[in-house]
Amino acid sequence: MDDIQSQWAEPFGDCRQELVFIGQNIDADKVRQELDGCLLSDEELSAGREVWQTYRDDFPPWFTDEQS
Repeated sequence: MDDIQSQWAEPFGDCRQELVFIGQNIDADKVRQELDGCLLSDEELSAGREVWQTYRDDFPPWFTDEQS
């Protein structure tokens, strides 16, 4: 229970994601900087889903098993 409480952040509770990179000669600071640059700012986050859906998506289309 203490571990959950230590990770708790309103308004999302203990929901979070973690990425693990395994390799040699990885510049951890550079990777962290690049990933942090992908995050929404507090202002962008508070704007909500309707605004987020107007952002350009540079990733190629995703296909589910049902679509392929």
